[in-house]
Amino acid sequence: MNKSLRVFVALLFVVTSVSAFGGPPISMEKLQESDGPFIDPVLMDWCGVEILITFNMKGKVVVFDDFMTRQQINYDWTMFNPVTDKSVIETGAFSITTPPVMELIDEGLGTLTLIFEDTIKGLAFKWRQPGVGVLLRDAGVITYQLTLVYDMDTLDLIDEDFNILSHGPHPYSFMPQPDAAAIICSALTE
Repeated sequence: MNKSLRVFVALLFVVTSVSAFGGPPISMEKLQESDGPFIDPVLMDWCGVEILITFNMKGKVVVFDDFMTRQQINYDWTMFNPVTDKSVIETGAFSITTPPVMELIDEGLGTLTLIFEDTIKGLAFKWRQPGVGVLLRDAGVITYQLTLVYDMDTLDLIDEDFNILSHGPHPYSFMPQPDAAAIICSALTE
């Protein structure tokens, strides 16, 4: 899964209020998708060559009656360079829990604060090269939290904060994009 798709999955938020799993599911959707081979524009930009991608993904999304969501995702993503005949396989098996959005009103300051949060548990992803081994792995628990503060009169955004809290190895989540590109591109092109 490329970084932009990973970020989209990590920042998928549902607007509601915070609580624990408050009751029975109100909906459940099963997911399944496969595609490829196709040329990945991100890897082409990173590596300067055409890298073919095939992927398979399956999972489910459950929404509870308090609008807490839980997604379970399993995927494999094969990156292949037809020129060098090298490949890297990315796999992931994780759950994403998204509590309802916390809304805080401070009438004295005239502000509305919204707190969005996603927690990912499991193997977020692993890059493995056949014949070489594991190149990079993110696993454990990681929470992404976005806080937005608005002026209640004008609805102007007056402050925002983004935090990542992690337990377990999550090198990719804290790695500059050029470092991640160097790992994957050297595995596929050298």
